[in-house]
Amino acid sequence: MKFERLELERFGHFESLALDLRGPGGLVVIHGPNEAGKTTLLRAIHGLLFGIDERSPYGFRFPYQAMAIHATLQDSAGQRLELVRRKKRKDALLGHLRTDIGEVALDEPRFTRYFGSITPDLYRAVFGFTHTDLQQGAELLQVAGLAELLGGGALGGGAEAVRRVLGDLRDEADALFKTRGKNPPINRNLGALKDARAALRDATFQQPQYLALTHALKDARDTLASADTELARLRLRSARVHALLAAFEDFHAHQRLLARLADPALATPLRPEDAERVRPLLTELRAREQRHQTLTDELERLERRAAQHPVDHALLAEAPAVERLVRRVEAVTSRRRELPRERERLAHEHTLLRAEFTRLVGANLSPETAPHHLSPETAPDGIAASPAELEQVRLALGRWRRTRQELQVLARGEADDEAELAALRVEATALADQAPDERGAALLAELESVQAAHAELERGEIDLLRIDTELEQALARLHPRPAATDLDRLPLPSFAAVQDMQSRHLDGERERRDALEHLAQETAELARVEAELAALLAGEALPDPARLAEARQRRDEAWQLVRQQLLARTSANQRDLFGAAEATPARVTDRRTLARGFERALADTDQLADQLRSFADRLAQKTALTHAAERARLALTRARERLAARDAAELAWSTAWQALWRPTGITPGAPGPMLAWLGDAASLRDLAATRLRRALGLAPHRPRVHDFEARLRDHLLSSTAPASSTARVTATTPWPALVQQLRDRDRSAQTRRGRLESTLARTSALEAALARTTTARGFLERDLAGAADELQRRTAALGLPPDLDPETAVERLEALADLSERTATNTRLRAANDLALVALADFDAELAALLTRLRRDPAPGEPELQVESLSRELAEARAAASTHALAREEAEDRGREQLRVHEALAESRREYDDLLARAGVRDEAALLNMSERTLLRDQLVRSCAELDLRLARALGEGEPRAAYEAELRASRREALISEQDALTRQISELDQRRISAALQKGRHEHEAQQLGGDRAARIGAELEVLKSELEEQIDRYLLVHLAERVLDRVTDRYARENQPALLQHTSELFHRVTEGRHLRVVVQPETRSLATVDRNGQLRSPSDLSSGTREQLFLALRLAYILDYCDRSEPLPVVLDDVLVNFDDDRAAACLATLRDAARHTQVILLTCHRREVDLTRKVAPDARILELPGESPPARVARPAEA
Repeated sequence: MKFERLELERFGHFESLALDLRGPGGLVVIHGPNEAGKTTLLRAIHGLLFGIDERSPYGFRFPYQAMAIHATLQDSAGQRLELVRRKKRKDALLGHLRTDIGEVALDEPRFTRYFGSITPDLYRAVFGFTHTDLQQGAELLQVAGLAELLGGGALGGGAEAVRRVLGDLRDEADALFKTRGKNPPINRNLGALKDARAALRDATFQQPQYLALTHALKDARDTLASADTELARLRLRSARVHALLAAFEDFHAHQRLLARLADPALATPLRPEDAERVRPLLTELRAREQRHQTLTDELERLERRAAQHPVDHALLAEAPAVERLVRRVEAVTSRRRELPRERERLAHEHTLLRAEFTRLVGANLSPETAPHHLSPETAPDGIAASPAELEQVRLALGRWRRTRQELQVLARGEADDEAELAALRVEATALADQAPDERGAALLAELESVQAAHAELERGEIDLLRIDTELEQALARLHPRPAATDLDRLPLPSFAAVQDMQSRHLDGERERRDALEHLAQETAELARVEAELAALLAGEALPDPARLAEARQRRDEAWQLVRQQLLARTSANQRDLFGAAEATPARVTDRRTLARGFERALADTDQLADQLRSFADRLAQKTALTHAAERARLALTRARERLAARDAAELAWSTAWQALWRPTGITPGAPGPMLAWLGDAASLRDLAATRLRRALGLAPHRPRVHDFEARLRDHLLSSTAPASSTARVTATTPWPALVQQLRDRDRSAQTRRGRLESTLARTSALEAALARTTTARGFLERDLAGAADELQRRTAALGLPPDLDPETAVERLEALADLSERTATNTRLRAANDLALVALADFDAELAALLTRLRRDPAPGEPELQVESLSRELAEARAAASTHALAREEAEDRGREQLRVHEALAESRREYDDLLARAGVRDEAALLNMSERTLLRDQLVRSCAELDLRLARALGEGEPRAAYEAELRASRREALISEQDALTRQISELDQRRISAALQKGRHEHEAQQLGGDRAARIGAELEVLKSELEEQIDRYLLVHLAERVLDRVTDRYARENQPALLQHTSELFHRVTEGRHLRVVVQPETRSLATVDRNGQLRSPSDLSSGTREQLFLALRLAYILDYCDRSEPLPVVLDDVLVNFDDDRAAACLATLRDAARHTQVILLTCHRREVDLTRKVAPDARILELPGESPPARVARPAEA
């Protein structure tokens, strides 16, 4: 793909910048000074190909919706793409694709197919980059570049997918666990698990029942672990047996095939390809033998057909004579039939001619006076009057006629001239009496400049009317509508301010929606928690832990009293211990009452403890729900505060929005419509300013035009209109009619002056012509008399009477001349008839001679009939000769084909004999048998290889497969099936035992947690949840980490095995750019970084190179990747912005030569601000296209080609 034309309609500071990028060599150099917009041009190309950035920094001059880039490109198939890229969220790219069959619409998805695996970031890094990108790309090319460029070249179009998958795996693994991290889920849950276990130990008190439960719990866990171990072993064996059963048929089929291949009967000396050739060769051999026999039969048939058609060679030898007679036969037949009648007609005509001569001559001449050449004795055969004498008479008569005619014409012309001269003299007198219009001439001289002013005034009035209409229509469309006065000074806010307010409004709306959603969620959460808490409290009443503490205190105090009573036998505190309601000092004075009080207190305490243990889950749930309700109320309060803050911010925004539009005097709507309104209002303001400028420009023209119109109207009203004018001038006559009247009168005056001048000139000419006519008339009269004398003299010399008038004498002479010609014609025809008689005799003699040579007798009848018979016989002889020649030619063709078939047959027999010798057999049946056995063995080998491949996939390779195969050889299918069934039963039974052990473990853990109190129960539950979550996260982390390691190793191995071609290409380019200072580029495996080898064999990393050489290395690597990609995919244009700034002259020239060669594969566009690159380009790449960017960017500018 390459650019033909690029137009930045509105982008950055460019407006209507058009670049013609077509060139024969593919290399385009665009030169421009600093700040001319070269980097802007590069970003515009990025935007055209991949879309303009969402928040593009190049919208500082034009609003986003006005930004547009046009381009015409040509792909590698020669198809032309015409594109328009705009700054839009949807349908940003429009265009069409011109193909040989027509035009096809081009949208974003269809256009994206041209880029294959090239992403926008990869294009910016490799295909279109600046000098800064080249400098900052060192780390990228050293670290990610190997996987991206070198590995990408090895992996082809899948490199991006592999990199994306590797990145996703690394991100997911890092998100799950980091060695020194705290926030990833596994790190966080490990810490929580440690804290929970410590809290559980602290919450669990030691007592005999708890210790027993602990031992039982340990036994249950041991039993569960033992069951898990045994279950894993059984499942592993079950999987192995399943694999054995799956491969059982293939293994034994493979063994059977190997046994069959070991059969000596299948061992043949023939190769499989020779065996496949046997049957086609036999078929080919039989077909060629059959064709050879068929050609032999055809040759015999052709020889017989040639013998059936004999050829008359004597007649063919006389073919020219026969054809000559045939050509003459028609004429001879006609002559033989018409010659007697023609001779008779000519004799009669000769008699009539003599009679007519006697009539013409005898009527005017007597025998005594007739000249010798007109005497009756010599006429009409010998008329001696010469044609020259007759011609002289005709010439004299012609001169006489012409002179007489000229004299008549001259007389008529002289009369006409005299009449015209008299009329012209009258007309000249009338035209000379009219006076000239000097005032009209002065107005006409001033008219041209005034007319231009009037036309400008009319156009201006039309423009003003049109602008007023557009203003009114635009104002009618504009809602809200601003004041119609001073539209050109309408104080509008800036696009940037409105866009900023729109962005703030959209952000506020989004935050408000989020706040409302959060408020709804917190409200629903609080309602849910309160409902669950109410449902929990609606059931059986829950014991109060405070009451348990109080009962325990009373129990302990009662015990102390009992103990003291036992020791000191006192009852001082009994009243306080049991209360007045239950026991008074008088009622508890004895030991029995004290014992019953202690037993009741102990029973109450145990009952409350049992209730707390029984309702531990519900109490924990109540506590959790109470805390959740408090958190929900707090969150609800915060959500309401957030919504209130959002309302305050929205009020502040609304105030700022109203203040922004207050100078315009309108009440603004929503930001989106107002942004469009602002564009329309700005256009309206520009239109109003345009109207004001137009009106000011028309002001000087009005007084001048009105003054001239008044003077013109006064002149036309005061003067007399010409006779040709049909319109009458009034006070309301429009301007065009006034101008037309002035011009009509000027044309009338000019016409009068012209007519007067032409009349005077014509009068002078007629007077001179009349004088010349008088002189010519005298000459013609003398010529007429001389012509008449000459004519009379010549007719008298021919013997005609002198008293004949010239016309009659000439007619008589012409009649005699015609008679002489007719007599001569009659004589020639009679001589021709005599010659025809001689030709007939010659025809008869030639026919007789031919018949004599052919040894044939003359046939009775006309000779012409025998000639026609000879012609038919000649045609038959020629047909027989042609048939004989065709048969011989066909026989020769068949003979040559038979020779080719014979050679092919011999070749097939040689190949057949070679196969017999190679097979060691003597006949066809044995050869076919051996070929069948060879093909059977080849099929068995292929089947065996296929089974071996399937077994390798199922059983693996090496020792694992050997162990599987040994077990398969020693096993029977029924035994494996029985073992599989037994394993299934054992796994099922063990699964049941494991479930029972797990349930026992759960019960013991639950009881132990209950013995530990409410906090221990909650911590135990949380501990189990943490364990479950942690197991899932660790399993996922191990899976992701293992997948990343495997994919990274496979990718790295594949890249190492396939990257030398790209490195070799990079080395060649780097060697060329550095003029041989560096030999090649290598990859250091231990650091996965690039290094170069110089001409001294020293290995140097990029950090050891100078900045210019390091940039040359990275440029060579990019070019190598570009050329490799263009060989595999659609070539993409390469754009380089001032990348040669650190190159010296020699290396810059070498680099330009490299870019020139690269441009043969894909278009290369070099942007530079240095004249050096332009001069070097002209030296190393004369066919490169060089363009100049303007130093400043006016509203419209077209880049001009640089002078060669």
